[in-house]
Amino acid sequence: MNIRDNPGLAQVLADSAVMKALLGANSAWRRTGLGPTPGRLANVQSSRVMVLGWAMFFAAAFLPACQRLPVEQEELALPKIVDGFEPEWGVNEVKYMLKRHSGESSRVSKSPNGQARVESQSLNPWASPDACQALVSSGQRLKHAPDKARFATWNIRWFPDGVAGRASAPAQGTDLNWLACVIAWLDVDVLALQEVKADALSRTKLESVVAELQGKTGGSWSVALDQCPAHNGQHVAFLYASHKVKTSPFVQYAALNPRASACADQLRPGLGSTFTFPGGLDIHAITVHLKSGVTERDIDLRRRSWAALTDVIATEVKESKDSDVIVLGDFNSMGCHSCELPYGNQQELSELDRQLRIGESPARRVGADFPCSQYFQQQPGLLDHVVITEATRELSPTVRAQVEGYCQNLECESFTGKEPLALRRLSDHCPLVVELTDRDLD
Repeated sequence: MNIRDNPGLAQVLADSAVMKALLGANSAWRRTGLGPTPGRLANVQSSRVMVLGWAMFFAAAFLPACQRLPVEQEELALPKIVDGFEPEWGVNEVKYMLKRHSGESSRVSKSPNGQARVESQSLNPWASPDACQALVSSGQRLKHAPDKARFATWNIRWFPDGVAGRASAPAQGTDLNWLACVIAWLDVDVLALQEVKADALSRTKLESVVAELQGKTGGSWSVALDQCPAHNGQHVAFLYASHKVKTSPFVQYAALNPRASACADQLRPGLGSTFTFPGGLDIHAITVHLKSGVTERDIDLRRRSWAALTDVIATEVKESKDSDVIVLGDFNSMGCHSCELPYGNQQELSELDRQLRIGESPARRVGADFPCSQYFQQQPGLLDHVVITEATRELSPTVRAQVEGYCQNLECESFTGKEPLALRRLSDHCPLVVELTDRDLD
C-alpha cells in the first residue's frame, strides 16, 4: 500500500484520532530516552514501521469513504500523518521505512543479509564522471521550476584532497571535473560549501572547478570563503551563479565558532550574505559547519553554536529589517554516545529544534525527503540541514529539502562491498537541495 497513491487514505490518517493516539504513544516512548542510539536503531525502525502499519490497518476500514485529494493537496496532508515523528519524515522516508521492513527496494539490490549493494546506473550523474558528462552535455538537469530560487548545501570533504593532508595520489583527491559536472546538473543558484581548504593550491583547484562550471552552464560563477587563515584546515564557503544572483558584502560570524573567536581551535565561523534573485526574492543566507564528534564535549560545543545561531539570526533580522533568513550546512548532528545518558541523532535534532523555536526570531529545521545525507563505514546518517526563519513566507512549511546524490540512489540503506565511486571521488556527504519561491512575499 503506497500512501502517495492513496491520498484519500493519507487524509484519513491525518485526521484519525487513532493515528494521533498511536503517534502520540510513539512520541512518548521516544522521550523516555530509549530511542535510537546506534545499538537500538533496528528496534526503532521496526517500532516506527509497526506504528505506521497499525495506523494504516485502522484507516483501511474507512477507505470506502475516502475522497481522492487534488494533486496539489497531497503534500499538505502528509506532514499531519507523520506528526509525532521527526519533522524530516516525508513521503520518501515513510516509503523507505516500509520498504526496509519488507525488504522491497526499487533502486538497490539486496545481498543475502539484506543490505544494499551499489549498482551502476547509466542515466545517473552520480554513477560516474562519464555518465554525468553525457547527461549535462545533452542539456539534462535536475528539474527546476523557473519561478523557484534553488539553494543547496554540500560538505565536499576536505576539498580538494579528500583527506586532511595532501592526497597521496590523484585518485584519492576530489575529481574536479566531476564535481563541476554534478553542480551543473543540480542547477543550483546558491551552493553552501563546507570542508574547503584555503591554501594557494586548493584555491587554484577551486578556481578550476568554477571555470569548468562556467563552461558547462554558460554563466558566470563566483565563490566566497571565510577569512580564517589558510592553515585552519576546513573552511566554509558560498558558490553562486553571479550572472543571476546579486549579493551584499559577505559577513563572517565569529560567534558561531563555539570558542567565540572566528578561527579558534580549527573550528569554523559562519559566513553570510543577502542574496537577491531576478524575481524579487531577497534572503540572508548563512553557511555553517559545527563541531564533529559524539562525546559530551562535542555536543556541548554544538549547543554553544546553536545558541549563537539564534542570536545571529535575531540580530540579522533586526539590522536588516527583513525576517527572511536561511541557514545551510553541516550541523554534525551525531548524538552523544559517551554522555551519562547516551542518545542518538534524533534526540539531538529534537533539542536543536527546541533551541531554534525559542529564539527572538523563531526558526525551524526544514525536513528532508530521505533520512540521511552522509555515509560513514557503509552506514547512513543525517548530519546536514537547512534552517529557515518561521516568518519566511517564500518557503511553505510543507516543502521538504531534497537529498540528492548516491544517498538518494541507495535510498539511505546501508551497503556492502565496494563503496560508490561518488563517495570516493566526490564526498562522503550528499547535497541537500531546497527551493524557495522567487518573489518577495514580505
